Amino acid sequence: MKKILFATKQLAVYLLTASILLTACKKDKDGTPGYKSGDLTFKSVFPEEGGGGTMVTISGNGFGDIRTIVFDKGDVPATFNPTLNSTGNIIFRVPNEVNGGPQNIILTNGAGKTLSVPFNALAFPVVNTTSLYDFVAGTEITLTGNNLDDVTKVVLKGTTAEAEILSQDKTSITIKMPTTTVIKAPLDLTNVTGTVTTTFVYAYRPLNFVVFDDVLGQGTHGMGQIQSWSWGLNGMGPDTEFKKEGTAALKVDYTGGGGLSLFLGTNWAGEVFSDLYPPAFISFWVRAKGEDANIIIRPDNPWPSAGPGSGEHTFTAFKDVWTYYRIPNFITGGFGRLNLQLQGSTDRTIYFDNFLIIK
Repeated sequence: MKKILFATKQLAVYLLTASILLTACKKDKDGTPGYKSGDLTFKSVFPEEGGGGTMVTISGNGFGDIRTIVFDKGDVPATFNPTLNSTGNIIFRVPNEVNGGPQNIILTNGAGKTLSVPFNALAFPVVNTTSLYDFVAGTEITLTGNNLDDVTKVVLKGTTAEAEILSQDKTSITIKMPTTTVIKAPLDLTNVTGTVTTTFVYAYRPLNFVVFDDVLGQGTHGMGQIQSWSWGLNGMGPDTEFKKEGTAALKVDYTGGGGLSLFLGTNWAGEVFSDLYPPAFISFWVRAKGEDANIIIRPDNPWPSAGPGSGEHTFTAFKDVWTYYRIPNFITGGFGRLNLQLQGSTDRTIYFDNFLIIK
């Protein structure tokens, strides 16, 4: 009889132990450390403001069973590791998707109880790409990046020339460019967090030298439209089949490795660059049809009072895609035209657009 009672007690102990272990395993499965839900109290938050990726520590009591953390401006959730919770502290990072400005961090535990903690989220505008790099009044440019939905002001840096905001969301903004008196400038974008300056510098075409912009440029000193003194070409001129911006691109049909030379004026002795030389940049969009092409730029037709120009630069026109180049000045001495010569003997069709010499 005693043996039966002893065995019964052992069985009860085994069952109780198994029950505890099973319960513990179930708690482990949901990632919580097993703290009971209760009232939440707040003592401090550090830091009190920060941007995406900032580590935040909230101190208080009852944090052991926190299930969700949400930034209430736009209901942006923050991820965290519940197994690292303690009753007195919870640590997590500000999500990269956070919306900028004063708001509350809402903590919710397993019983549905919540705690609201004030926080100032920093979300400066971020610009990663731009659709264009030069403009006239009215040109539409799209910027992509992050935190662009609450941008309220876009101006050319150092001026009061403000662009009109046409549309915007979290990752993009489209603006209409203003007229200005500056040759080139970056953009200042302002949102609720503050102001940032783009790394992109935008050239104002009317104050720079236009080689091609829908049509060949008008040159300088009233000498008339830019001429082509080309050779080895089947043809050259404005074309609407492919264009980066505006109404047309400059289509050039190279044959037999010939070259394109754009004569920047109407006579050999004209001081075409008297108000531009030396240029800061030569910039353009370029696109090859069908196959990549390498093209070399050389100066030609020297401006007499500056001496003969020299220097060269090679670039690649990639097939079926527009590529932007802003080439720092590589020319020494004077020049009145540029020779853009195809390398190799294979025929190519090349398109140029928004071709500028930037002061």
